[in-house]
Amino acid sequence: MSIRLGIRQQGISLISLMVGQVVSLLVILAMLGLFRAVSRNVFDPDTGMQPRAIQDRQVGSALLTAQSMLQSAGFGIPSPSVNTHFILVNGVVVSGAGGTSTLQTAGAMLEPIGSTSAIGNAIFWESNPSQSSSTAAWSCQGLASNQATGALYSLQAAGGCDLLSTTWAAQQWTITRLVADIQLPTPITFAVAGTHNSPCWPYGAEVPSSTLATQIGAENGISSASQNTAGLQIQLNWGTKTGFGSWLSCLPNFTS
Repeated sequence: MSIRLGIRQQGISLISLMVGQVVSLLVILAMLGLFRAVSRNVFDPDTGMQPRAIQDRQVGSALLTAQSMLQSAGFGIPSPSVNTHFILVNGVVVSGAGGTSTLQTAGAMLEPIGSTSAIGNAIFWESNPSQSSSTAAWSCQGLASNQATGALYSLQAAGGCDLLSTTWAAQQWTITRLVADIQLPTPITFAVAGTHNSPCWPYGAEVPSSTLATQIGAENGISSASQNTAGLQIQLNWGTKTGFGSWLSCLPNFTS
């Protein structure tokens, strides 16, 4: 009579190893999927958070610079006037990261500034920060947008520039890039119009009279002559990966 003794398996079975391997592969696939999703959300050139943050930072910094520069337009000049001390140009081409050079003006045209909005890709203006009586000491600045690459540049005349309306094209300009190439899907454009007998405050700080009346009950001591004089209205328009934006301000130094 034969007797069979039950032998109990010791250790890990092949099936256990296979199950563990399958679970490990599923975990690895899940981690890879998570990594891919996070990488796309953060680094995707079109929808990623990092490119958008870089774009927003550049645009925000550039607009602050442009706003500060524009407030000097016409300063210190006796009776500054548009189309003479402030001009709008369409078709200017500026490229590169910086340096000093003339502008590419083939096909560029001066856009007359009047009561209706005129649009261009570059603006130039004169100022007299030293309050000099000599026009040779006046300075000229500008902003120009490259309509092909989306870059935005600030410009500083390297020498004497009066009368700006006739010297801007041949002028040597020191060029500083404010917004890099391909950062803006829709490049910045400048819309300029003269304002007459309407509120004109810098940095877009106009407050309607009805709002003032509602908030404080009376406007005595707040309305001023400068609020209702003619000025120069500037609007910047652009488009980013998240939508379109604009900035509006008024330059009270200009009276005609």
